[in-house]
Amino acid sequence: MTAGEVSEQSKHETHGQEPPLAAPGTRIEYCPWEDQESLGLLQALIRTLKESMLSPTAFFKKMPLNAGFLLPLLFAVIVETTGSMAAYLWSMTVGGNVLSEFAGRNAVWFALLIPLLVFLGIFIWGVLLHVSLFLVGGAKEDFEATFRVVCYTSGPELLGIIPVFGGIASLVWKLCITVVGVREVHGISNARAIAALVLPGILCCGLGLVGIVSVNLLTGAP
Repeated sequence: MTAGEVSEQSKHETHGQEPPLAAPGTRIEYCPWEDQESLGLLQALIRTLKESMLSPTAFFKKMPLNAGFLLPLLFAVIVETTGSMAAYLWSMTVGGNVLSEFAGRNAVWFALLIPLLVFLGIFIWGVLLHVSLFLVGGAKEDFEATFRVVCYTSGPELLGIIPVFGGIASLVWKLCITVVGVREVHGISNARAIAALVLPGILCCGLGLVGIVSVNLLTGAP
């Protein structure tokens, strides 16, 4: 696709119109968040959240695969930090006096720490997911493509603002759209995408069990 075609496509997307049809075998690439120059920051954020959460198949079919790490990472950090802070503030409200002293002393440090933890978590999850895709034979694209899926599936983290059930809803929603994203980007089946998501959990549980057994054997515990 030429630069002119990409520019014309962006114009169509900006005005809410259907993009022009691509030539056979050509993949149309577009992401609202990466079109901030035309849409503006807020509109780009809202459209990306809406499309990635409510129309994940269409969104990931056209998500650019090799357009860099910075913009998707920035999107994920903004969204996940907002969701985490909302969940933290809610926990303080529920905890009342129990958490008030902790909040007073550590709220600032915690607020500064959240973006760093989000940053590290995104990269760690991206690596684990890509390795899992490789192990199940589903890594059809490079790490950057997987990383971008991880970043653009961050939208449900905003559900952390909902009391009690927000965390559960966020997890389920995020897993569902991650399956869709991995499937569309790597061109694999739902079963293979699900296997790639489940494998890290199985490995972690297995390693934890091995660790517990090893400690018991070394200490002579029953």
